[in-house]
Amino acid sequence: NALFEVMEAGIWTCIYVLGTTMGWYLLLTQYEQISRSKSKSAKYFLYYIAVWGLLYIPYMLLSNIPMYVRRWRVDEINHKTYLGIMDGARDSVQCRVPTRAW
Repeated sequence: NALFEVMEAGIWTCIYVLGTTMGWYLLLTQYEQISRSKSKSAKYFLYYIAVWGLLYIPYMLLSNIPMYVRRWRVDEINHKTYLGIMDGARDSVQCRVPTRAW
């Protein structure tokens, strides 16, 4: 169900918005203390979260989430049906034999 993917991607985006905001806040307000710190992992983590968030958030908002919204809309237009929770659980425990046939 692509609607689930929209919700999941939205949650990840919210987490990254919070993390990136906190990372930039810490970098800007505690830069001197971070620079003097002997803990390289803390510095690298803050740099990573600050820079990666600037790349990840636009990607999610401009590409990933809209792609899943489009897929969901197409499924809705085509009246696609999905398994219920119990049917999906039963389906997931069935053995599948890969055929490698595309």
